[in-house]
Amino acid sequence: MTAGWLRRAALAIAVAAQRPDGSVPDEAVRRAAVAAGVSPRQVRRWLTGHAEHLTGGVAGVANVPDPAPRTGWQVSPQVLGVVSATHTLKQAWQQLRATDPTTPSYQAFTAALRNYDDNGIARAVKGDGAKTLIASRMYLKVEVAERNAVWELDSQEVPVFVIPTRGAKPVKLHQTTAIESKHRMVMATVFTPGPPRAEDVAACIARGVLGRPYLLDGQEVWVGGIPDQIVWDNAKANLAELVTALVVSLATMGSAVTPYAGWEKGKIESWHGISQSECYSTMPGYAYGPQSFTGHAYWGNHTSGTALLGEDLLISQAERWALEEYNTARVHGALNTTPLRSWAADTNQLRQATIEQLMPAMLSTQHLRTVNKNGVRFQGVDYVAAGLNRLVGRKVTVRYLPNMELERQFIEVFSGDEWVCTAYPSATLTPAQRTALLVERRRQYEQLREAERDGARMRRAVAERAKATGGAETTYGQNAAEYARDDLAANLDDLFDAPSDDLSADLDAMFSADSVVAEVAESSTDLSSRPGDLADELDDELDDELADELGYEFARDLDDGLSSGPVAP
Repeated sequence: MTAGWLRRAALAIAVAAQRPDGSVPDEAVRRAAVAAGVSPRQVRRWLTGHAEHLTGGVAGVANVPDPAPRTGWQVSPQVLGVVSATHTLKQAWQQLRATDPTTPSYQAFTAALRNYDDNGIARAVKGDGAKTLIASRMYLKVEVAERNAVWELDSQEVPVFVIPTRGAKPVKLHQTTAIESKHRMVMATVFTPGPPRAEDVAACIARGVLGRPYLLDGQEVWVGGIPDQIVWDNAKANLAELVTALVVSLATMGSAVTPYAGWEKGKIESWHGISQSECYSTMPGYAYGPQSFTGHAYWGNHTSGTALLGEDLLISQAERWALEEYNTARVHGALNTTPLRSWAADTNQLRQATIEQLMPAMLSTQHLRTVNKNGVRFQGVDYVAAGLNRLVGRKVTVRYLPNMELERQFIEVFSGDEWVCTAYPSATLTPAQRTALLVERRRQYEQLREAERDGARMRRAVAERAKATGGAETTYGQNAAEYARDDLAANLDDLFDAPSDDLSADLDAMFSADSVVAEVAESSTDLSSRPGDLADELDDELDDELADELGYEFARDLDDGLSSGPVAP
Protein backbone atom coordinates (compact mmCIF):
# COMPACT_ATOMS: atom_id res chain seq x y z
CA MET A 1 0.00 0.00 0.00
CA THR A 2 1.51 3.28 -1.12
CA ALA A 3 1.71 6.05 1.43
CA GLY A 4 -0.56 9.04 1.03
CA TRP A 5 2.17 11.57 0.49
CA LEU A 6 3.70 9.49 -2.32
CA ARG A 7 0.31 9.26 -3.99
CA ARG A 8 -0.18 13.01 -3.74
CA ALA A 9 3.28 13.69 -5.10
CA ALA A 10 2.64 11.44 -8.11
CA LEU A 11 -0.69 13.11 -8.79
CA ALA A 12 0.92 16.54 -8.58
CA ILE A 13 3.45 15.56 -11.25
CA ALA A 14 0.73 14.21 -13.52
CA VAL A 15 -1.76 17.09 -13.05
CA ALA A 16 0.95 19.71 -13.60
CA ALA A 17 1.37 18.37 -17.16
CA GLN A 18 -2.38 18.13 -17.85
CA ARG A 19 -3.49 19.38 -21.28
CA PRO A 20 -6.31 21.91 -21.74
CA ASP A 21 -8.67 19.11 -22.68
CA GLY A 22 -8.00 17.41 -19.31
CA SER A 23 -5.84 14.56 -20.66
CA VAL A 24 -2.44 13.73 -19.15
CA PRO A 25 0.55 12.91 -21.40
CA ASP A 26 2.01 9.43 -21.09
CA GLU A 27 5.46 10.88 -20.36
CA ALA A 28 4.11 12.72 -17.30
CA VAL A 29 2.39 9.54 -16.12
CA ARG A 30 5.66 7.60 -16.36
CA ARG A 31 7.55 10.28 -14.40
CA ALA A 32 4.88 10.18 -11.68
CA ALA A 33 5.01 6.39 -11.56
CA VAL A 34 8.78 6.40 -11.13
CA ALA A 35 8.54 8.97 -8.35
CA ALA A 36 5.96 6.94 -6.46
CA GLY A 37 7.53 3.58 -7.16
CA VAL A 38 4.44 2.20 -8.83
CA SER A 39 3.37 1.33 -12.37
CA PRO A 40 1.98 3.93 -14.84
CA ARG A 41 -1.24 1.99 -14.82
CA GLN A 42 -1.57 2.59 -11.08
CA VAL A 43 -1.12 6.35 -11.63
CA ARG A 44 -3.98 6.26 -14.17
CA ARG A 45 -6.15 4.59 -11.54
CA TRP A 46 -5.33 7.32 -9.03
CA LEU A 47 -6.22 10.03 -11.56
CA THR A 48 -9.55 8.36 -12.19
CA GLY A 49 -10.32 7.63 -8.54
CA HIS A 50 -9.52 11.14 -7.32
CA ALA A 51 -10.89 13.08 -10.30
CA GLU A 52 -13.29 15.01 -8.08
CA HIS A 53 -10.39 16.51 -6.15
CA LEU A 54 -8.38 17.29 -9.28
CA THR A 55 -10.91 19.47 -11.12
CA GLY A 56 -9.14 22.51 -9.80
CA GLY A 57 -5.75 21.35 -11.06
CA VAL A 58 -2.73 21.08 -8.79
CA ALA A 59 -4.49 22.98 -6.04
CA GLY A 60 -6.84 20.06 -5.53
CA VAL A 61 -4.08 17.54 -4.93
CA ALA A 62 -3.90 18.57 -1.29
CA ASN A 63 -7.41 17.25 -0.81
CA VAL A 64 -6.52 13.70 -1.85
CA PRO A 65 -7.04 11.63 1.33
CA ASP A 66 -4.63 9.06 2.74
CA PRO A 67 -5.42 5.47 1.81
CA ALA A 68 -7.77 3.76 4.22
CA PRO A 69 -6.20 1.05 6.34
CA ARG A 70 -6.77 -2.51 5.21
CA THR A 71 -9.69 -4.04 7.01
CA GLY A 72 -9.76 -7.36 5.20
CA TRP A 73 -7.44 -10.36 5.63
CA GLN A 74 -4.64 -9.97 8.20
CA VAL A 75 -1.75 -12.14 9.43
CA SER A 76 -2.91 -13.79 12.65
CA PRO A 77 -1.23 -16.18 15.13
CA GLN A 78 -3.08 -19.04 13.42
CA VAL A 79 -1.57 -18.00 10.09
CA LEU A 80 1.93 -17.95 11.64
CA GLY A 81 1.34 -21.45 13.00
CA VAL A 82 0.40 -22.77 9.57
CA VAL A 83 3.48 -21.12 8.04
CA SER A 84 5.70 -22.69 10.69
CA ALA A 85 4.15 -26.14 10.18
CA THR A 86 4.73 -26.27 6.43
CA HIS A 87 7.97 -26.44 4.50
CA THR A 88 7.28 -23.66 2.01
CA LEU A 89 5.15 -20.52 1.87
CA LYS A 90 3.37 -21.93 -1.16
CA GLN A 91 2.18 -24.93 0.85
CA ALA A 92 1.07 -22.65 3.71
CA TRP A 93 -0.93 -20.43 1.32
CA GLN A 94 -2.61 -23.45 -0.31
CA GLN A 95 -3.58 -24.86 3.08
CA LEU A 96 -5.00 -21.49 4.23
CA ARG A 97 -6.81 -20.97 0.91
CA ALA A 98 -8.53 -24.35 1.30
CA THR A 99 -9.84 -23.55 4.79
CA ASP A 100 -10.38 -19.76 4.61
CA PRO A 101 -12.03 -18.31 1.48
CA THR A 102 -10.93 -14.78 2.47
CA THR A 103 -7.27 -15.65 2.01
CA PRO A 104 -5.86 -13.25 -0.61
CA SER A 105 -3.77 -14.12 -3.61
CA TYR A 106 -0.32 -15.66 -3.14
CA GLN A 107 1.37 -12.36 -3.95
CA ALA A 108 -0.75 -10.49 -1.38
CA PHE A 109 -0.14 -13.30 1.13
CA THR A 110 3.65 -13.06 0.87
CA ALA A 111 3.47 -9.25 0.93
CA ALA A 112 1.44 -9.42 4.14
CA LEU A 113 4.12 -11.59 5.76
CA ARG A 114 6.88 -9.21 4.63
CA ASN A 115 5.01 -6.26 6.12
CA TYR A 116 4.07 -8.00 9.38
CA ASP A 117 4.69 -5.62 12.27
CA ASP A 118 6.99 -8.10 14.11
CA ASN A 119 9.63 -8.77 11.50
CA GLY A 120 11.57 -11.15 13.75
CA ILE A 121 8.60 -13.46 14.15
CA ALA A 122 7.80 -13.33 10.45
CA ARG A 123 11.38 -14.22 9.51
CA ALA A 124 11.55 -16.96 12.12
CA VAL A 125 8.42 -18.79 10.96
CA LYS A 126 9.59 -18.54 7.35
CA GLY A 127 13.17 -19.56 8.21
CA ASP A 128 14.77 -21.94 10.69
CA GLY A 129 12.69 -21.04 13.70
CA ALA A 130 14.71 -20.18 16.80
CA LYS A 131 17.98 -20.04 14.87
CA THR A 132 16.56 -17.36 12.59
CA LEU A 133 14.97 -15.53 15.50
CA ILE A 134 18.32 -15.39 17.31
CA ALA A 135 19.80 -13.58 14.32
CA SER A 136 16.79 -11.23 14.09
CA ARG A 137 16.78 -9.79 17.60
CA MET A 138 18.64 -7.02 19.37
CA TYR A 139 21.09 -7.69 22.19
CA LEU A 140 22.83 -5.58 24.77
CA LYS A 141 26.51 -5.06 24.14
CA VAL A 142 28.81 -6.64 26.75
CA GLU A 143 31.53 -4.21 27.79
CA VAL A 144 34.74 -5.63 29.26
CA ALA A 145 36.52 -3.24 31.61
CA GLU A 146 40.13 -4.43 31.43
CA ARG A 147 42.44 -7.01 29.91
CA ASN A 148 42.21 -10.62 31.08
CA ALA A 149 38.82 -9.94 32.62
CA VAL A 150 37.15 -12.37 30.20
CA TRP A 151 38.43 -15.00 27.78
CA GLU A 152 36.25 -16.70 25.18
CA LEU A 153 37.10 -20.26 24.15
CA ASP A 154 35.61 -22.33 21.35
CA SER A 155 36.57 -24.83 18.65
CA GLN A 156 35.91 -25.04 14.93
CA GLU A 157 36.47 -27.51 12.14
CA VAL A 158 39.17 -26.14 9.86
CA PRO A 159 37.64 -26.03 6.35
CA VAL A 160 40.82 -27.30 4.69
CA PHE A 161 41.63 -30.87 3.68
CA VAL A 162 45.20 -31.89 4.61
CA ILE A 163 47.36 -34.99 4.45
CA PRO A 164 47.72 -36.28 8.04
CA THR A 165 51.11 -37.01 9.55
CA ARG A 166 50.16 -40.67 9.88
CA GLY A 167 48.07 -41.85 6.99
CA ALA A 168 47.26 -40.95 3.41
CA LYS A 169 43.54 -40.15 3.47
CA PRO A 170 42.86 -36.37 3.52
CA VAL A 171 41.22 -35.13 6.71
CA LYS A 172 40.04 -31.91 8.33
CA LEU A 173 41.60 -30.77 11.59
CA HIS A 174 39.84 -29.14 14.53
CA GLN A 175 41.11 -25.90 16.08
CA THR A 176 40.54 -24.81 19.69
CA THR A 177 41.25 -21.14 20.34
CA ALA A 178 41.16 -18.83 23.36
CA ILE A 179 40.73 -15.11 22.65
CA GLU A 180 40.89 -12.20 25.10
CA SER A 181 37.63 -10.24 24.97
CA LYS A 182 38.85 -6.71 25.70
CA HIS A 183 41.65 -6.43 23.13
CA ARG A 184 40.83 -9.40 20.85
CA MET A 185 44.25 -10.98 21.47
CA VAL A 186 44.57 -14.61 20.43
CA MET A 187 46.03 -16.11 23.61
CA ALA A 188 46.48 -19.69 22.38
CA THR A 189 45.32 -22.08 19.68
CA VAL A 190 45.57 -25.88 19.55
CA PHE A 191 45.00 -28.24 16.60
CA THR A 192 43.69 -31.79 17.00
CA PRO A 193 42.86 -34.57 14.49
CA GLY A 194 39.27 -34.71 15.74
CA PRO A 195 36.98 -32.88 18.15
CA PRO A 196 39.00 -31.59 21.12
CA ARG A 197 39.30 -33.70 24.27
CA ALA A 198 39.44 -32.38 27.80
CA GLU A 199 43.25 -32.63 27.64
CA ASP A 200 43.31 -30.39 24.56
CA VAL A 201 41.06 -27.76 26.14
CA ALA A 202 43.18 -27.74 29.32
CA ALA A 203 46.38 -27.47 27.27
CA CYS A 204 44.97 -24.51 25.33
CA ILE A 205 44.14 -22.70 28.57
CA ALA A 206 47.52 -23.52 30.09
CA ARG A 207 49.34 -22.33 26.97
CA GLY A 208 47.51 -19.01 27.06
CA VAL A 209 48.12 -18.54 30.77
CA LEU A 210 51.83 -19.30 30.38
CA GLY A 211 52.00 -16.47 27.85
CA ARG A 212 54.57 -15.40 25.30
CA PRO A 213 56.63 -12.27 24.65
CA TYR A 214 56.08 -9.91 21.72
CA LEU A 215 58.30 -7.12 20.44
CA LEU A 216 56.57 -3.75 19.99
CA ASP A 217 58.54 -0.63 19.03
CA GLY A 218 61.75 -2.19 20.32
CA GLN A 219 60.27 -3.11 23.70
CA GLU A 220 59.15 -6.51 24.93
CA VAL A 221 55.43 -6.89 25.69
CA TRP A 222 54.38 -9.99 27.61
CA VAL A 223 50.96 -11.41 26.73
CA GLY A 224 49.44 -14.00 29.05
CA GLY A 225 48.33 -14.43 32.64
CA ILE A 226 45.33 -15.87 34.45
CA PRO A 227 41.91 -14.58 33.31
CA ASP A 228 39.14 -13.75 35.75
CA GLN A 229 36.56 -15.64 33.69
CA ILE A 230 36.53 -18.08 30.77
CA VAL A 231 33.39 -18.29 28.63
CA TRP A 232 32.77 -21.46 26.60
CA ASP A 233 29.84 -23.55 25.42
CA ASN A 234 28.50 -26.67 27.12
CA ALA A 235 30.61 -29.19 25.20
CA LYS A 236 31.60 -32.26 27.21
CA ALA A 237 35.30 -31.50 26.86
CA ASN A 238 34.80 -28.04 28.42
CA LEU A 239 32.91 -29.45 31.40
CA ALA A 240 35.25 -32.38 32.08
CA GLU A 241 36.81 -32.94 35.49
CA LEU A 242 40.33 -32.14 34.25
CA VAL A 243 39.30 -28.70 32.95
CA THR A 244 37.32 -27.99 36.12
CA ALA A 245 40.32 -28.89 38.29
CA LEU A 246 42.55 -26.57 36.24
CA VAL A 247 40.09 -23.69 36.56
CA VAL A 248 39.90 -24.21 40.32
CA SER A 249 43.70 -24.35 40.68
CA LEU A 250 44.02 -21.08 38.75
CA ALA A 251 41.38 -19.39 40.94
CA THR A 252 39.32 -18.35 37.94
CA MET A 253 35.73 -19.02 36.83
CA GLY A 254 34.33 -20.96 33.88
CA SER A 255 30.94 -20.06 32.39
CA ALA A 256 29.12 -22.40 29.98
CA VAL A 257 26.77 -20.63 27.54
CA THR A 258 24.52 -21.66 24.66
CA PRO A 259 26.37 -23.14 21.67
CA TYR A 260 26.70 -20.78 18.70
CA ALA A 261 25.46 -17.95 20.91
CA GLY A 262 26.89 -14.89 19.21
CA TRP A 263 25.41 -12.58 21.83
CA GLU A 264 27.23 -14.43 24.64
CA LYS A 265 30.59 -15.25 23.04
CA GLY A 266 30.38 -13.39 19.79
CA LYS A 267 34.04 -12.38 19.67
CA ILE A 268 35.35 -15.91 19.26
CA GLU A 269 32.54 -16.70 16.81
CA SER A 270 33.50 -13.62 14.79
CA TRP A 271 37.16 -14.64 14.91
CA HIS A 272 36.28 -18.03 13.44
CA GLY A 273 34.67 -16.28 10.47
CA ILE A 274 37.66 -13.98 10.02
CA SER A 275 40.13 -16.88 10.14
CA GLN A 276 38.18 -18.81 7.52
CA SER A 277 37.90 -15.88 5.12
CA GLU A 278 41.39 -14.38 5.55
CA CYS A 279 43.54 -17.39 6.36
CA TYR A 280 42.05 -20.71 5.28
CA SER A 281 40.26 -19.55 2.11
CA THR A 282 43.63 -19.03 0.37
CA MET A 283 45.02 -22.48 1.20
CA PRO A 284 45.07 -25.46 -1.16
CA GLY A 285 42.42 -27.95 -0.13
CA TYR A 286 39.96 -25.28 1.04
CA ALA A 287 36.60 -27.03 1.21
CA TYR A 288 34.86 -24.16 -0.62
CA GLY A 289 37.66 -23.34 -3.03
CA PRO A 290 37.43 -22.63 -6.75
CA GLN A 291 35.92 -25.28 -9.04
CA SER A 292 35.71 -25.81 -12.76
CA PHE A 293 32.49 -25.80 -14.75
CA THR A 294 32.26 -29.57 -14.30
CA GLY A 295 32.86 -29.38 -10.54
CA HIS A 296 36.57 -30.22 -10.44
CA ALA A 297 38.24 -28.70 -7.34
CA TYR A 298 41.41 -27.01 -8.53
CA TRP A 299 42.93 -27.04 -5.05
CA GLY A 300 42.09 -30.65 -4.32
CA ASN A 301 39.48 -32.16 -2.05
CA HIS A 302 38.90 -35.18 0.14
CA THR A 303 39.15 -37.49 -2.88
CA SER A 304 42.47 -36.20 -4.23
CA GLY A 305 45.49 -35.32 -2.14
CA THR A 306 47.88 -34.38 -4.91
CA ALA A 307 47.63 -30.63 -4.25
CA LEU A 308 47.00 -30.68 -0.50
CA LEU A 309 49.14 -29.37 2.34
CA GLY A 310 50.61 -31.60 5.00
CA GLU A 311 49.21 -31.46 8.52
CA ASP A 312 52.32 -29.89 10.05
CA LEU A 313 52.57 -27.25 7.32
CA LEU A 314 48.95 -26.16 7.76
CA ILE A 315 49.37 -25.94 11.53
CA SER A 316 52.51 -23.82 11.24
CA GLN A 317 50.89 -21.43 8.75
CA ALA A 318 47.68 -21.14 10.78
CA GLU A 319 49.61 -20.49 14.00
CA ARG A 320 51.72 -17.84 12.30
CA TRP A 321 48.62 -16.07 11.01
CA ALA A 322 46.78 -16.22 14.35
CA LEU A 323 49.63 -15.39 16.73
CA GLU A 324 51.66 -13.06 14.52
CA GLU A 325 49.71 -11.49 11.69
CA TYR A 326 46.34 -11.20 13.44
CA ASN A 327 47.76 -10.10 16.80
CA THR A 328 50.47 -7.74 15.60
CA ALA A 329 49.76 -6.56 12.05
CA ARG A 330 46.01 -6.64 11.35
CA VAL A 331 44.09 -3.51 12.40
CA HIS A 332 40.89 -4.54 14.18
CA GLY A 333 37.81 -2.58 13.16
CA ALA A 334 36.42 -2.31 16.69
CA LEU A 335 39.77 -1.19 18.13
CA ASN A 336 41.08 1.01 15.28
CA THR A 337 44.50 -0.48 16.02
CA THR A 338 46.18 -3.86 16.31
CA PRO A 339 45.28 -6.13 19.25
CA LEU A 340 48.88 -6.01 20.50
CA ARG A 341 48.98 -2.21 20.70
CA SER A 342 45.63 -2.17 22.43
CA TRP A 343 46.87 -4.78 24.92
CA ALA A 344 50.10 -2.87 25.59
CA ALA A 345 48.16 0.33 26.34
CA ASP A 346 46.19 -1.43 29.10
CA THR A 347 47.92 -1.14 32.49
CA ASN A 348 45.83 -3.68 34.39
CA GLN A 349 47.96 -5.91 36.64
CA LEU A 350 48.33 -9.45 35.31
CA ARG A 351 48.19 -12.59 37.44
CA GLN A 352 50.80 -15.19 36.54
CA ALA A 353 50.66 -18.92 37.23
CA THR A 354 53.40 -21.25 38.45
CA ILE A 355 54.52 -24.23 36.41
CA GLU A 356 53.19 -26.50 39.16
CA GLN A 357 49.68 -25.12 38.54
CA LEU A 358 49.94 -25.72 34.81
CA MET A 359 51.67 -29.11 34.90
CA PRO A 360 48.46 -31.22 35.23
CA ALA A 361 47.07 -29.47 32.14
CA MET A 362 50.03 -30.27 29.91
CA LEU A 363 49.53 -32.79 27.12
CA SER A 364 51.01 -36.28 27.55
CA THR A 365 52.70 -38.26 24.80
CA GLN A 366 50.83 -41.31 23.59
CA HIS A 367 53.90 -43.55 23.93
CA LEU A 368 56.82 -43.65 26.37
CA ARG A 369 60.07 -42.07 25.28
CA THR A 370 63.52 -43.61 25.72
CA VAL A 371 66.29 -41.48 27.19
CA ASN A 372 69.37 -41.80 24.96
CA LYS A 373 72.81 -40.22 24.95
CA ASN A 374 71.37 -37.10 23.26
CA GLY A 375 68.50 -36.74 25.74
CA VAL A 376 64.81 -37.27 24.97
CA ARG A 377 63.83 -37.06 21.31
CA PHE A 378 60.42 -35.39 20.96
CA GLN A 379 58.88 -33.89 17.82
CA GLY A 380 62.25 -33.83 16.09
CA VAL A 381 64.04 -31.99 18.92
CA ASP A 382 66.50 -33.39 21.49
CA TYR A 383 65.65 -32.25 25.03
CA VAL A 384 68.42 -32.31 27.64
CA ALA A 385 68.63 -31.82 31.41
CA ALA A 386 71.10 -32.75 34.12
CA GLY A 387 68.46 -34.93 35.79
CA LEU A 388 68.14 -37.10 32.67
CA ASN A 389 71.77 -38.22 32.85
CA ARG A 390 70.96 -40.96 35.36
CA LEU A 391 68.04 -42.28 33.26
CA VAL A 392 69.84 -43.04 29.98
CA GLY A 393 68.36 -46.23 28.59
CA ARG A 394 65.10 -46.00 30.53
CA LYS A 395 61.63 -45.07 29.27
CA VAL A 396 59.93 -41.93 30.57
CA THR A 397 56.66 -40.04 30.11
CA VAL A 398 56.74 -36.59 28.53
CA ARG A 399 54.30 -33.74 29.16
CA TYR A 400 54.33 -30.62 26.97
CA LEU A 401 52.46 -27.49 25.92
CA PRO A 402 51.61 -27.00 22.23
CA ASN A 403 52.60 -24.09 20.00
CA MET A 404 55.73 -23.12 21.92
CA GLU A 405 58.48 -21.18 20.17
CA LEU A 406 61.79 -23.05 19.89
CA GLU A 407 63.60 -20.65 22.21
CA ARG A 408 60.88 -21.15 24.86
CA GLN A 409 60.14 -24.86 24.41
CA PHE A 410 60.40 -27.22 27.34
CA ILE A 411 59.03 -30.58 28.45
CA GLU A 412 58.28 -32.08 31.85
CA VAL A 413 59.73 -35.58 32.29
CA PHE A 414 58.11 -38.20 34.53
CA SER A 415 59.31 -41.64 35.54
CA GLY A 416 56.02 -43.35 36.19
CA ASP A 417 54.07 -40.94 38.37
CA GLU A 418 57.22 -39.29 39.77
CA TRP A 419 58.35 -35.99 38.31
CA VAL A 420 62.01 -36.10 37.23
CA CYS A 421 63.00 -32.76 35.75
CA THR A 422 62.28 -30.03 33.21
CA ALA A 423 64.19 -30.56 29.97
CA TYR A 424 65.04 -27.97 27.32
CA PRO A 425 66.20 -28.22 23.68
CA SER A 426 69.92 -28.85 23.54
CA ALA A 427 70.35 -25.92 21.14
CA THR A 428 68.89 -23.45 23.64
CA LEU A 429 70.68 -24.52 26.83
CA THR A 430 72.11 -21.68 28.90
CA PRO A 431 75.73 -21.80 30.16
CA ALA A 432 74.42 -22.61 33.65
CA GLN A 433 72.39 -25.55 32.32
CA ARG A 434 75.37 -26.88 30.36
CA THR A 435 77.57 -26.60 33.45
CA ALA A 436 74.99 -28.46 35.54
CA LEU A 437 75.02 -31.32 33.02
CA LEU A 438 78.82 -31.50 33.07
CA VAL A 439 78.85 -31.49 36.87
CA GLU A 440 76.33 -34.32 36.92
CA ARG A 441 78.42 -36.33 34.48
CA ARG A 442 81.53 -35.76 36.64
CA ARG A 443 79.64 -36.81 39.77
CA GLN A 444 78.49 -39.96 38.02
CA TYR A 445 82.06 -40.72 36.93
CA GLU A 446 83.49 -40.20 40.41
CA GLN A 447 80.84 -42.41 41.95
CA LEU A 448 81.51 -45.17 39.43
CA ARG A 449 85.27 -44.91 39.94
CA GLU A 450 84.86 -45.26 43.69
CA ALA A 451 82.57 -48.24 43.20
CA GLU A 452 85.13 -49.86 40.89
CA ARG A 453 87.85 -49.35 43.50
CA ASP A 454 85.71 -50.91 46.20
CA GLY A 455 84.92 -53.80 43.92
CA ALA A 456 88.59 -54.33 43.10
CA ARG A 457 89.51 -54.45 46.80
CA MET A 458 86.72 -56.90 47.47
CA ARG A 459 87.78 -59.16 44.59
CA ARG A 460 91.41 -59.06 45.70
CA ALA A 461 90.44 -59.90 49.27
CA VAL A 462 88.32 -62.84 48.18
CA ALA A 463 90.99 -64.07 45.78
CA GLU A 464 93.65 -63.95 48.47
CA ARG A 465 91.35 -65.68 50.93
CA ALA A 466 90.63 -68.39 48.40
CA LYS A 467 94.32 -68.70 47.72
CA ALA A 468 95.11 -68.96 51.44
CA THR A 469 92.43 -71.57 52.14
CA GLY A 470 93.06 -73.66 49.07
CA GLY A 471 89.78 -72.66 47.45
CA ALA A 472 87.57 -73.57 50.40
CA GLU A 473 86.07 -70.06 50.52
CA THR A 474 85.42 -68.55 47.11
CA THR A 475 82.16 -66.60 47.44
CA TYR A 476 81.67 -62.82 47.53
CA GLY A 477 79.59 -63.05 50.65
CA GLN A 478 80.51 -62.57 54.26
CA ASN A 479 84.22 -63.39 53.72
CA ALA A 480 84.62 -60.65 51.10
CA ALA A 481 82.93 -58.07 53.28
CA GLU A 482 84.94 -59.12 56.32
CA TYR A 483 88.36 -58.96 54.70
CA ALA A 484 87.58 -55.80 52.70
CA ARG A 485 87.21 -53.81 55.92
CA ASP A 486 90.90 -53.99 56.60
CA ASP A 487 92.79 -54.90 53.47
CA LEU A 488 96.25 -54.90 55.12
CA ALA A 489 95.17 -57.06 58.03
CA ALA A 490 93.48 -59.53 55.69
CA ASN A 491 96.61 -59.81 53.54
CA LEU A 492 98.85 -60.34 56.58
CA ASP A 493 96.51 -63.03 57.93
CA ASP A 494 96.55 -64.81 54.58
CA LEU A 495 100.33 -64.48 54.42
CA PHE A 496 101.22 -66.00 57.81
CA ASP A 497 98.30 -68.16 58.89
CA ALA A 498 98.24 -70.43 55.89
CA PRO A 499 101.11 -69.80 53.43
CA SER A 500 100.79 -71.23 49.99
CA ASP A 501 103.23 -73.70 48.46
CA ASP A 502 105.05 -71.02 46.48
CA LEU A 503 105.39 -68.83 49.54
CA SER A 504 106.73 -71.75 51.60
CA ALA A 505 109.36 -72.50 48.98
CA ASP A 506 110.45 -68.86 48.96
CA LEU A 507 110.74 -68.84 52.76
CA ASP A 508 112.84 -72.04 52.68
CA ALA A 509 115.14 -70.48 50.15
CA MET A 510 115.47 -67.30 52.19
CA PHE A 511 115.93 -68.59 55.72
CA SER A 512 116.85 -72.28 55.71
CA ALA A 513 120.00 -72.03 53.61
CA ASP A 514 123.38 -72.11 55.38
CA SER A 515 124.51 -69.12 53.42
CA VAL A 516 121.71 -67.02 54.85
CA VAL A 517 122.50 -68.12 58.38
CA ALA A 518 126.17 -67.41 57.88
CA GLU A 519 125.39 -64.01 56.39
CA VAL A 520 123.19 -63.08 59.28
CA ALA A 521 125.74 -64.37 61.82
CA GLU A 522 128.46 -62.39 60.10
CA SER A 523 126.32 -59.29 60.23
CA SER A 524 125.74 -59.87 63.92
CA THR A 525 129.46 -60.29 64.53
CA ASP A 526 130.18 -57.04 62.74
CA LEU A 527 127.59 -55.27 64.80
CA SER A 528 128.96 -56.60 68.06
CA SER A 529 132.43 -55.32 67.25
CA ARG A 530 131.25 -51.72 66.86
CA PRO A 531 130.71 -49.33 69.71
CA GLY A 532 127.68 -50.13 71.80
CA ASP A 533 125.48 -47.19 70.89
CA LEU A 534 126.13 -47.47 67.17
CA ALA A 535 125.63 -51.23 67.18
CA ASP A 536 122.36 -50.88 69.03
CA GLU A 537 121.24 -48.14 66.60
CA LEU A 538 122.05 -50.22 63.52
CA ASP A 539 120.42 -53.24 65.06
CA ASP A 540 117.23 -51.23 65.69
CA GLU A 541 117.34 -49.87 62.14
CA LEU A 542 117.63 -53.39 60.73
CA ASP A 543 114.69 -54.47 62.87
CA ASP A 544 112.63 -51.49 61.56
CA GLU A 545 113.37 -52.38 57.96
CA LEU A 546 112.42 -56.00 58.53
CA ALA A 547 109.23 -54.93 60.28
CA ASP A 548 108.32 -52.59 57.43
CA GLU A 549 108.96 -55.25 54.83
CA LEU A 550 107.44 -58.32 56.44
CA GLY A 551 105.49 -57.09 59.43
CA TYR A 552 106.38 -56.73 63.06
CA GLU A 553 105.26 -60.22 64.04
CA PHE A 554 107.45 -61.89 61.42
CA ALA A 555 110.45 -59.83 62.52
CA ARG A 556 109.97 -60.96 66.12
CA ASP A 557 109.78 -64.60 65.02
CA LEU A 558 112.88 -64.05 62.95
CA ASP A 559 114.79 -62.73 65.99
CA ASP A 560 113.76 -65.77 68.00
CA GLY A 561 114.83 -68.07 65.17
CA LEU A 562 118.24 -66.46 64.80
CA SER A 563 118.92 -66.90 68.48
CA SER A 564 118.04 -70.58 68.38
CA GLY A 565 119.23 -71.66 64.92
CA PRO A 566 117.77 -72.03 61.44
CA VAL A 567 114.10 -71.09 60.95
CA ALA A 568 111.72 -73.85 59.98
CA PRO A 569 109.21 -72.96 57.29
